[in-house]
Amino acid sequence: MTLMTKITKGHIITQNLDGTEHLDCLYRISLKALIYNDAGQILVVKEIDRTYWDLPGGGMDYGETIESSLKRKLYEEVGYKGDLRYPTF
Repeated sequence: MTLMTKITKGHIITQNLDGTEHLDCLYRISLKALIYNDAGQILVVKEIDRTYWDLPGGGMDYGETIESSLKRKLYEEVGYKGDLRYPTF
């Protein structure tokens, strides 16, 4: 049984009777990075269960900034730890 539900920043937050909160998404922002080397080669990735190649990236978690989310996804997907060189948009 739930006590209260609120919608904020595209998420449904339900507060349970014990005070804990449960988060569901109405939508999720997706981020991608364009990574290339000096030769102009672009890094693409392919997940095991997918049939196509894509730029590294993924979904933004609740409360993250664009930059922190992209850094997290780059580390998770390709092991990159570092700063973003160009502005994000």
